[in-house]
This record gives sequence, structure tokens and C-alpha cells, in this order.
Amino acid sequence: MVAQLDHVIPSPITRRDSLNGGQRHLWRVRLGVALVMLLERDLALYYSPVPIVRLRMACTDPQP
Repeated sequence: MVAQLDHVIPSPITRRDSLNGGQRHLWRVRLGVALVMLLERDLALYYSPVPIVRLRMACTDPQP
């Protein structure tokens, strides 16, 4: 399995914690090299979702 997060560094900056009302530290995260390579190559597969969003009706395969 590929490591997605290479390194996590707690930041001195804090934000309000919505779960307990206290403060929480933000993280600085370094992504793994393998994940970055996958993301770089996946960008070439990107397509515009606009034509799909414009559909008013769609057909689906009734078989599970």
C-alpha cells in the first residue's frame, strides 16, 4: 500500500475545535511521492462535468 501522507507536523497555529469548543492545532502535511505522481498523472484524465450536469434525464442499467 502506498503511503499518502509522508510527514505530519503540528502547526503552532490554532483554530476553534467545533467538537469540544476548545482549541486545536492545525497540521502541516507533506504528501508522499507516490501519491503526488498518481495525482499528476490523473490530472490528464480530467474531463469537464458540465455536459453531465446539464442532463435533465438519464437512463440507468436496471440490473444490479
